[in-house]
Amino acid sequence: MARHLIVYQSTHGQTYKICKYIEQLMMAQDIACDLKVWNPSWRTIPDGYASYLWVMPVRYGKHPPQLVNLLSRHKTLFDNRITGLISINLTARKPEKSTPETNPYCRKLLEKLPWTPNHTAVFAGALKYADYVWYDRMMIQLIMKLTGGPTDPEVQIEFTNWSDVDQFVVEYTRLLI
Repeated sequence: MARHLIVYQSTHGQTYKICKYIEQLMMAQDIACDLKVWNPSWRTIPDGYASYLWVMPVRYGKHPPQLVNLLSRHKTLFDNRITGLISINLTARKPEKSTPETNPYCRKLLEKLPWTPNHTAVFAGALKYADYVWYDRMMIQLIMKLTGGPTDPEVQIEFTNWSDVDQFVVEYTRLLI
């Protein structure tokens, strides 16, 4: 049975939550998958998988640079495999910035990669001020103020649209079967 890899990086847990949900949906369809957290010490990408799904959050305006560099160096591995890419960012909370074509972070990421994923998505993450250290909270509040988002330090909002995640899994798993 072919195995499929889901790799994620998560700082505050929402990306992990999304990946765990995706893993459960795939396993419910009898698709064998491994969920692995990306480690910056990786020098190579685990081989032997039929597909690779990369799920990355945006932090301070960028996807994890080391992970982007790693993905850029392994084009030949992805040439003959199904690949997926998901960008998690709070900008995607706005409908007009919630697709790979309209989300500036996802567009920049796709421009950097020397390969094109078979399926790409953008999902909004969560805003949990209480979970952030002082500096992160201040920076995110400033960004939210500039972009018309919530700034109340007591706010705990999950912006992830789970029906969009469901739809992504339906479309992605069609490629695997």
